[in-house]
Amino acid sequence: MAGINDILDAELALILGLQTHFDLSNQAIVALFTNVHRTINHNSVRAIRDRDPLPYGRRYPAPASQQQCQEYLDTVSYLDLVPRQRAMAAIMQRRSWRFSYRFHPVGQGLFSSGQLARQGRPDFVWVYDCGTAHMTKSPPRRTALKAEIDELVAMTPSTSRRPRLDLATISHFDEDHVGGFLDLLDKVDIGTLLIPYLTPWQRLLVVIEQRADIGSDLFNFLQAPAAFLLARGEGRIGQIVMVQGVEPGSLPDGPAVPERGPEPDELEGDDLIFDAAKPPQEDQDDCLGSDAGLFAANVHTLPPGAAITLNRLWEFVPYNDAALRHLATPGFKQFAQRHVDRLRDPAARPDSRRYSLRVLIWIYDRRFKTARAKSISADRRNRISLFLYAGPIGDVQLIDATETRIGHELFDWALGPSSLLISENRFGLMMTGDGFLYSRRETTAFIDFFTPHGRLARAGILQVMHHGASRNCRFGLGAMLHPAVSIFSSNPNESPYHPHKAVLREFAPYCPKQVDRRDGWRVDGYYCYL
Repeated sequence: MAGINDILDAELALILGLQTHFDLSNQAIVALFTNVHRTINHNSVRAIRDRDPLPYGRRYPAPASQQQCQEYLDTVSYLDLVPRQRAMAAIMQRRSWRFSYRFHPVGQGLFSSGQLARQGRPDFVWVYDCGTAHMTKSPPRRTALKAEIDELVAMTPSTSRRPRLDLATISHFDEDHVGGFLDLLDKVDIGTLLIPYLTPWQRLLVVIEQRADIGSDLFNFLQAPAAFLLARGEGRIGQIVMVQGVEPGSLPDGPAVPERGPEPDELEGDDLIFDAAKPPQEDQDDCLGSDAGLFAANVHTLPPGAAITLNRLWEFVPYNDAALRHLATPGFKQFAQRHVDRLRDPAARPDSRRYSLRVLIWIYDRRFKTARAKSISADRRNRISLFLYAGPIGDVQLIDATETRIGHELFDWALGPSSLLISENRFGLMMTGDGFLYSRRETTAFIDFFTPHGRLARAGILQVMHHGASRNCRFGLGAMLHPAVSIFSSNPNESPYHPHKAVLREFAPYCPKQVDRRDGWRVDGYYCYL
C-alpha cells in the first residue's frame, strides 16, 4: 500500500486536478491510478483531498489543468500495456516548460550552457563563459574545449544560415573563461552578447595586469571592447549589452521583478526585454580612451541593477561589483592621460608607446595594487567579474529533474532524479565566474542584491567562485547561500590544485559536483507556472 510520501508531484497534480475539475470520488480516483505497476490507496487520496501536511517539507503542487486531466482520463483505457507513470509524465510534460543546465568538462576553466523550451517551440539557448586554462600550452585542453563547442553547436537550433545562441555571457577576460569564445563565434550567430562594462581605467588595469602585447587581440579588445567585437563578429552578433557595476548599498531592494506575462504561443530568441542606458559619462568624455563602439546602434549599456527578461517568464539578472571605481581619482586620470593618448596613437613610434606603457604600469601599480603586493595582482582583475542569476519569474512548481554525468572519455551516465532540487523546488542558477565573496562587504552586498524578491532563495544551483579558490570564499558562505547543488569547475589534480580543501569543506553539505577535464554535469527538468 502506497503512503502519501510515495506519490510523486506529477501524480499529486493530477489527483488534485481530478478532485477540482471533475469532483471524482476517492474510490474512483483510486481505480484510475491502480494497476499491476502501481497502487494508490483510499487513505492517500483522502489525505490529499484534505490537504494533510506532506512529509519532509514537501509542498503541494498546483492542480493539473482540466485539459491535462481530460488527456489522462482519455488515456487510461490504453494503460493495460503501458505503465501509468510513463503516460502521466508525458501528459504533464506536454503542458510544462523544459530547462537544461550543462557544465562542460574542460578542466581548469569554465564553459556552461543552458536551454529553455516548451514542447513544439524552439529552444532558447544561452552560454556563460567559454574557456580553459593554458589553451596555447596544452593541446589536449584545447581539443577538449573544441569538442564541447562542436557538441553544443550540433545541439543548437539553426536559423536559415547558422546555429544561433540567443544569449552569450562573458564574465571577465581571463583565458580560462574566454579562450574559446572566438572559436565559438566562428560557428554560431549570437543574438545578445552580455559582458561587464569596464571603465577606461579598468580596461587599462587588465592590460597592465596581463602584460598584454601592444597590437595583440587582447590589447585591441581592451582598448575598445564593443568596437573590437563588432568588427570581429562581422555581423554575427545581434547586439552587445554592457553591464554597469552596482555601487555598494545603492539598491537596498534589489532589481525590480516585472509582472509575469502571459505564456506566449512562440518562444523566440529576440524576445529579451531590458532597459537600455546611455554610455557612462567616462566614455562620453573620452576619458582615458573612449570605446567608440559604445555609440553603435546595436550596443547598449545596462543600468546598475537592471534585469533582462525573456517574455516576462524567465529572467537573467547580472551583478557587477563596482567597489573599485573610487580608486580612479581625477588626479590619477589627469596624470595618466597623456601616456594613454600616446599608447593609443598608432602613428606614435613603437619605443615611445612601450615607454608610455611602462609609465602606466608604474602609475597603476602605485594606485591599484594591494598594500602588501609588489604589483597589481589577478585578484584586482577578478573583482571585475560578472555574476549572473537565471530563473523563472513568478510562482512555479518543479515537476521533475534528472542529473547526468557527461564527459569525453566516458559515455553520458544518468545519475537519477535530483531529489534535492525536486523536494526544495529550487532550480534557479547562480553563476559567479571568478568573483569574490570573501570580505564582509562583498558578501553583504551580494546577498542584499539577490535576496529581495526571492532570487537567492530560488538559486538552488551554485557555480562556486573561481574554481573553489580559498581567497574568493569566506567562512560560513555555504550556510548563507545554502545551495542544493554546488559546482566546482576545476582540475583538482593539476596546479593550482583547485578547489581548496577549506572551500570543499564549506560546501560539503551542499551536494558538491566536480566538473573537470574528464567529467561534466548536466541537469534536465520540467516545471510549470502556477
